[in-house]
Amino acid sequence: MHKLTNGEVEVVVSTEFGPRVLELRRANGGENVFGDLSDEPPKPTPFGDAWRIRGGHRLWLAPEDPVTTYFPDNGPLVVRGDARGVTVTQPVEPHTHIEKEMTLELLGGTRVRVTHRMTNRGALAVDVTLWALSVLRTGGVAILPQPPFAPFPDALLPARPIVTWQYVDMKDARFDWGKRFIRVRQDPSMKTPQKIGAFDVVGTVGYASRGELFVKRHAPMRGTHVDFGCNVEIFVNDKFLEVETLSPTRRIGPNETAEHVEEWTLLPIGKEDDDEIAVAFAHVSRT
Repeated sequence: MHKLTNGEVEVVVSTEFGPRVLELRRANGGENVFGDLSDEPPKPTPFGDAWRIRGGHRLWLAPEDPVTTYFPDNGPLVVRGDARGVTVTQPVEPHTHIEKEMTLELLGGTRVRVTHRMTNRGALAVDVTLWALSVLRTGGVAILPQPPFAPFPDALLPARPIVTWQYVDMKDARFDWGKRFIRVRQDPSMKTPQKIGAFDVVGTVGYASRGELFVKRHAPMRGTHVDFGCNVEIFVNDKFLEVETLSPTRRIGPNETAEHVEEWTLLPIGKEDDDEIAVAFAHVSRT
C-alpha cells in the first residue's frame, strides 16, 4: 500500500492490485468515505482469474461489457511517487492492449486530484471511454445538481438527458427527483439494484454521509458519450452506492493516451437540505 497525507487528508492506494484507491479520509482519525467490499465473492471471468469488486475507487473501460470491462486487476503495479503524489500503472491488458494508470496528487486542504489514463499499447487505433467509479460507504445519499433553472417559454430546448436501465423503477423510494438536486439514497435494507445516468452540465456530484460531503468535480466535455450520452452515473443496492464519472469516447492510436480527471474534496456538513448542499458545492467550485 502507498499512503499520501498532507495533515488534512489521507489517501491509501493499492500497490498489489488495481489501479485502486482504497481509502480517503480526513487525517488524524477520520472515517474512510469509500466502502470496503473485500469480503464480497469474486466474479468469474473468461481469463482464468476472478474479478473482485474490493471497494474503493477504480478505473474501468466503458461501456460495461462482460469481457472488456471485467478483466481481473489482481496483479502488482508499477509505483512512482512520494508522500505528496503517486502514479500507479497496471500491466497491459492482453485482450484490449490497454494500459491503465492513475496519478493522485494532494492539492491542499482536503482536495485530491485524480488523473486517470488509458494508453493504447496495441498496433491499431482503438476507441476508449474512461470510467471512474467510486464505491461509497453505506447509509449516505448521492446528490446530483439539476441544470440551472430557466422558465418556460424562455427555455424551449432540453437541458440534458436522464438515462435509466431496464431494471430501474423510477418510483423507488431511494430516488428524490428534486427541483435543484436529484438524490439517490443508499439503504442497506433495500436489495433491489437501481441506476440512473445523466449528462452533468455542472460538473459537480456529491455523496453526503455521517456529517461529511464527498464531492467529485469533473469537466463536462463535448463529444460522444456512451450510455445515451452519460458523463455521470449512480448505482445503488443494499451493500453500496457508486458515484461514477465518464469521459467522452476518444479514438487513440498506438502509444497514444487518453485522460480523465476528477478532483475530490471532503467537507463537513450539518444538514442535507438544498441550501446547505448548494453552498458546499459553490465553495468547492471556487477552490
